[in-house]
Amino acid sequence: MVDDGFRYPMMLTGLGQLASTLSGWLVAKAGLMSLGPPPALSFYLTRLMPVVVCTAGTLYLGNVSYLSLSVAFIQILKVLTPAITLSVCLVFGLERLTWPLFLSVSLITVGTGIATVVETGVPGFSWSGFTSFVASAFLEAIRVVLIQLLLGRLKYNAVEVLVFLGPPTAALLLAGAYIWEWEGLTHGGFQLMQRSPLLYLLAIFTGFAVNITTAFAIKTTSSLTFKCFGVLKNSAVVAFGIVYGDLVTMSQMLGYMLSVAGFGLYTHHKWVQSQKEAALRKSAKKAQ
Repeated sequence: MVDDGFRYPMMLTGLGQLASTLSGWLVAKAGLMSLGPPPALSFYLTRLMPVVVCTAGTLYLGNVSYLSLSVAFIQILKVLTPAITLSVCLVFGLERLTWPLFLSVSLITVGTGIATVVETGVPGFSWSGFTSFVASAFLEAIRVVLIQLLLGRLKYNAVEVLVFLGPPTAALLLAGAYIWEWEGLTHGGFQLMQRSPLLYLLAIFTGFAVNITTAFAIKTTSSLTFKCFGVLKNSAVVAFGIVYGDLVTMSQMLGYMLSVAGFGLYTHHKWVQSQKEAALRKSAKKAQ
């Protein structure tokens, strides 16, 4: 998209949400995944809309960061996400800070900090792109917290998330595109889409493919295994970025490795914590 000159992230993500909604509905109709009854309007407004707003902001700001930062550097920054999520959870009282968590988050933060300091010295570094990524990560963390606080034990599968949250998310993004991007779209943006329709259709429907494969991967393995593969995926993207011309210094790689080590410690601690909680629940059931 960047190389093609298409710089309208709200329109792209809005169309992506519409495509995901349609695809999710078709998957449900085909009987591949279940689709429950739609939530009531009052539930939509009080419980789902805050999540929708954060989702729209996360998608938009995340795409904005790709307009000005290298793909490799963004993958390095993504390791910072658990640290940001933990910080937000601490503020809302959903997590308790322990020494293993503190150490893991410190490693992630220091490692990402090293990579960022080096990147700021690279010609063409964009503070606006960096700020957009950090803001996107914070909104994603707030979204996770809101899901815990507002939805509680209510569990939507991947298709239900797409079908129930996709339309209002798309409406917000497309409304923003009409307000802030319409002039540019009518003076060249739509022509770019007409010139390479397959490229833009692929970009629009990729989000649906990612969501569905993520759901199936977690269902057939575990969320922990999926997180580990996610780190491997990010590392592979960094490597491909280097191959295709992204500049990554040894200091940045050192910072990235430090962040990955912190992420590994964080994941291990959360796994141990979940095992202890499962054992306690099992003991409580036996006592009954």
